[in-house]
Order: sequence, then C-alpha cells, then structure tokens
Amino acid sequence: VNISNTAGFDDLVKIRMNTESNWPYGFVDDFDGNGEVLLDLSDGEEIFINFWIITPAVQNGAPLAGTGPTFSVEAESGLDRRTSSWTFDLEMQTFHNMSIDSSDENLTLEPGQTGRVEVSIRNNGNIETYLNAFLRLNGIDDDRIEENGWTIALFNAFEFQILAPNESRIIEIGFESPNKNIDQLSVELVVSPQAFPQRTSSVSVSSIIDWKRDGNISLSGDSCISVEINSTCQRMIQIQNTGNYFEEYTLHLIDETGMEFDITSEVIGLSKGELSSFIPLNLTPFVKADGFLPASVTL
Repeated sequence: VNISNTAGFDDLVKIRMNTESNWPYGFVDDFDGNGEVLLDLSDGEEIFINFWIITPAVQNGAPLAGTGPTFSVEAESGLDRRTSSWTFDLEMQTFHNMSIDSSDENLTLEPGQTGRVEVSIRNNGNIETYLNAFLRLNGIDDDRIEENGWTIALFNAFEFQILAPNESRIIEIGFESPNKNIDQLSVELVVSPQAFPQRTSSVSVSSIIDWKRDGNISLSGDSCISVEINSTCQRMIQIQNTGNYFEEYTLHLIDETGMEFDITSEVIGLSKGELSSFIPLNLTPFVKADGFLPASVTL
C-alpha cells in the first residue's frame, strides 16, 4: 500500500499494524522487530509500505473458506500525531482435503464368514465437499472386488452426501472369506475430496481366516457294564466336528486292560458341525478269563 506526504513539510511517519488477529504479520523494513517502521517523507513524496501476513494452515476445518481477520495499516504523522489508516479483510481461499482418522484392527473370520471393518474419515478442509472413496487391490480400483475367493466391498460411503468442514463419517469395508482353512487378504482404502485426487489419503486393512480345530466324542447304546464269556458287547461311538472347517478324525485305543477292545482305524471326514454315523466299539472278554475281571480302555 502506498503513502504520500501532502502536508507541505517534511515528516517522520510511524507505520504500524492494528488487528485482533493472531496471524503472524510484520513489515519488511522492521529490522528491530518492534512491529513499527519509521519513514522519512519529504514534502510531496509518495512511497510504498511493504508488509507481510502469514495465513495459518487449515486444521480441523478452520479457518473456513471466505472468512478471515481484519487488518488496519496505520500511519502516524510526526508533525501533529494525526493518524491515517487503511483497513482491509483477508479471506481464506478454499482448501479441499480428506483425512483418515482411525481404522479397526485386522479382521479375523472363520472360513466362509462375513465381517466388516470400520474406518473413520473426516473432511478436514475448510469447505463443504463430497467424498470420493474406493478400494484398491492388485491394480483394481473399485467399490467391490473379488479376488481368490474373497469378496471385499465398501459400505456407507454415501458419496452423494456433503461433508461439512470437520465433519466425520464412519464407512465400512466388508470382507467375505472363501471356504478355506488358511488364507488372508489385504486391501487399501483410498479417500479424497471429490475432484481433488491429488489430496489422497489411504489405509491398508486386512482379514485373516482363523481355522478352529475341535471335536466331540459321545457314547450311546448298551452300557456294557458286564460282558458274558464267549460274547461281544458293542458301544456305539459318534464324533461331531465342532471346529469351523472340514476335519478328519481317527480313533485310537490306549491303556487297554481286562479284555479285548476293537474299533475302526479308518479316517473319518466330517464337514463343519457334522455328526458321524454310529461307530461300533467291540468289547470281548479274553478266553478263559476270570469272572468279575475288571476291564477298561481309553478312547
């Protein structure tokens, strides 16, 4: 801004800035840093006053676009202390930006199970904006991707609903695992303000299959509390797969005492939750065994 001396006398003018803002500012010729500059102005002379103002970074949606503080450049005459001023407003330009504030930890799924990961995104620009969000995997950018039996999809992005400055939104990434006992997959979530792909944020989320291996064994039929000589008593055995994937079981007899025990050694394959058919466990006394001979076995 320029200042001119039309007083008819030479003047020593004090230049200062007046504002309620906490934005940093100063004068180019303020070498001692006291916020003022003294200028010798001859009668009729006109010079430019050079000053600077640093605008803050946009954080948490502020300062809003189109808003800003008021500054006044004041010039005080050394002749009569008369002050002239020029007042102006600063307005922040628009700044579009999108951040990822938080994300769930990796998702653990059973084979063939579905689940979702929550991701918190926020408009930390200073103007209303639309969200652009997609998934990225092996060079594919989409809101739904199928890869090696996995299905990954984006939910609740609401890309046609405006986000106000500093407004947050929870979006979800859904995983559907394949019917496998061991596998894992990672995918990248990419978000940006619509039409501003250069301001992109991303986070990697993953899912892993947890193979739970378990089973139950149960008895049914006659109790075989006592077994006659030269005869065989049968107890019926059933196995249930209580794990979360197809499983194979084998039966073993240990610590046999008092009589002969016999059961199949075949491998028994069962799907998740499946109950096997009845499997006979044969109990046969030894030849010429003593009466009331106790017998036991661990299956």
